[in-house]
Amino acid sequence: MSSTEELRLGAAMDLIARGVPAFKGHKRAIPHAQPADAYFALYTTAAGNHGEDSDAATLHDSMTALSTLKIVTTTAGGGGSGTGGSVGNGGTSAEKSSTSTTIYPWETLEQPSMAFAYGKRPGTITLNHWVSKSSSFPSGIPLRDPGMPPRAVDLIVILDRLKELEHGLERDEERDTEENMYRLYRRFLKDPDARTTNRPQKKPVPTQIMDLVMALSSTGVVSNASPPPSRHGRGRGDDNNGDPDLELGRINSNGRSAPSKTWVDFTNPRNQVVTKFIYDTSPENYDTCTRFFYQLLLGLELELRINSPRHEAGAKERLMAQIPPRIQYDMALARRWRDNIRIEHWGHSADELRLRCKLRKRQVKMLRRFAQMMKWPNLADTLDALKKSDEEGTTVGISSHAMAFFSGLILPGPTFPFLLMNALIDVDPDKATDELALLTHVHPNCGFQYRSSYTYWTSTCIVGKVLAPTCHEVAGWVGPAKPTSDLDRSQIARIRTRRPRDRMNPQNIAAMSEDSDPLGPPAKIYPVEEYELHTPDIEDAMDTVRVELLGLTPVAERKGSGPTVFDASIQFAIDGSSWPLRLMHDVSFIHAWPCSDGPHPLYFDYVFKSVKADEVVGIRDWGRRDSGMGFNSVDGSARSTPVAGPRPAVKKVRIQEDESDQVLVIEAFGVRDNEVLARAWCAHWGLCAIVADLTKTCMACAIREAYAASLTVVILVEDQPHGTER
Repeated sequence: MSSTEELRLGAAMDLIARGVPAFKGHKRAIPHAQPADAYFALYTTAAGNHGEDSDAATLHDSMTALSTLKIVTTTAGGGGSGTGGSVGNGGTSAEKSSTSTTIYPWETLEQPSMAFAYGKRPGTITLNHWVSKSSSFPSGIPLRDPGMPPRAVDLIVILDRLKELEHGLERDEERDTEENMYRLYRRFLKDPDARTTNRPQKKPVPTQIMDLVMALSSTGVVSNASPPPSRHGRGRGDDNNGDPDLELGRINSNGRSAPSKTWVDFTNPRNQVVTKFIYDTSPENYDTCTRFFYQLLLGLELELRINSPRHEAGAKERLMAQIPPRIQYDMALARRWRDNIRIEHWGHSADELRLRCKLRKRQVKMLRRFAQMMKWPNLADTLDALKKSDEEGTTVGISSHAMAFFSGLILPGPTFPFLLMNALIDVDPDKATDELALLTHVHPNCGFQYRSSYTYWTSTCIVGKVLAPTCHEVAGWVGPAKPTSDLDRSQIARIRTRRPRDRMNPQNIAAMSEDSDPLGPPAKIYPVEEYELHTPDIEDAMDTVRVELLGLTPVAERKGSGPTVFDASIQFAIDGSSWPLRLMHDVSFIHAWPCSDGPHPLYFDYVFKSVKADEVVGIRDWGRRDSGMGFNSVDGSARSTPVAGPRPAVKKVRIQEDESDQVLVIEAFGVRDNEVLARAWCAHWGLCAIVADLTKTCMACAIREAYAASLTVVILVEDQPHGTER
């Protein structure tokens, strides 16, 4: 086609925009947050690439199905269920009871949504997760106490009802209204209309829902102060056809402080390992156990009524929008319990409770596969110990973290990776794992070295994000990664970082479609000369970059009783010289959306500069409007200059002031160390980047996505199976 031709809109869309992902930003209010204009949630959706592929890793491949939970689902059987995912053969109970999956990121309870968190390449996130990180979420939304606490009940009454609810509510409408109303108000709830003259004889389901919300909103919780004597023996329950998965009474711990008299706030990250409230079943912890199961029961009563098959999805969504987040998390816990736990035996005290964990076998397979993919240093002994404990049915009772992982009693959010890794560490019989006991999701930017063999880093830690191209990323962990001499043989490391410079705002979100339009500004005609086809030469790959050292420097002013805090750096060998780069900023790497029918032409107003991976170390202050030089060969920080030897020649390119927002395209083809170098450079200077696999996304679409995401760096790579290099 001649460059002098001019296209009408239809022809331009067909020739230029076919198969190009189109991005749209969304700003949504956060219910119950005050002041309303100060808090908002940001999202993005994409369409137009003529395929079902996306930038997100599947929950099955990433082993993260239990990290997310859809608020409203279409179910078969009276109860809700979460987004499903399986490892090995067969599906979970959650998968079988759910007939819907998460389509939009605002549909999940946890925010930002973990269903749209992990990108397809190791160490990356999705565009939606990047956008959601700029949301303004309140630190907490307090409940208003209506002054309607539930009745005081014994633990055995609570467990009786939990056992009854394993079969759901009664399906017959008349019986449902009367029987469940009778059980609810006679046993657990106080009737707020009891003293009124026009007290209704029957309470419809909407009224029951409102009263349950009021009970869970109360700050004064009534429970028995002292436990009944333990009665070991059969107690209540069904005859067992084999040993139960968990005997809560096996583990006791003394010296606990007096428990709180209020409901547990499961929106608080410190409370999201829920099994810690029932792992200790000693008499001293009776009140805590009773209150936990009471809260679980009321949440289950509420969850079953709201997610009844009689209600349409739209009605459920409108109702759930009125439920405070704290109570939604009570319902999430109830849904996990209903999907994954069955009561086999119970009595008057917590140490008589025996549970059957429906997910145990699947979780054992998942942990085995995870250990193998991570090349766990003590793999043989660990798998033997796992097999033995599985055969004995004791896997769930190893620790509170193992109990949560093997039972599937996991709240949506960031806890799952730590529950899985701590379960693996607890199963490992090596005494060296005692040094790894303080891994916690409360400090997510961390990793550890084990047996001086490998290091392992969370997907949220900048060390993991940068080293990920040379590792696997599974279940929120990156590894096995390069070991370091700066850590003990087995030691945890917490990494100190700064916030990156890049961040979106509501104005950027509103302009995403306009900022990434493949045709440019709307017009009547589109001259062909304004578009150019760019195809980088992937055969001209650099092979002069190697990762030399992972350096960790202790932070003196952050010394305390917990794990040591470090500053991280990576030293590279580049064409005979050593270049250290400090991982100072907690930057993000966003996996580019796939396109189809590419490569696509690029509108001239999308300005970019291309460099090879080994040239990037000569670039300073990219994207800053006060910087007139994109490439700089004068002296700078010793941390970003060669350690020894002659400095490689660096090409100088003058950047005009009106082009200071242009995109830097780093061609990181070839060995994976090229991509590690590009990511480390981004972490050094605080620049987030789009990472585009040219086998799925063309260069033009990656640059447009960078404009949509308000970013100034694109890293181009070519996908290679592990174990191969160009």
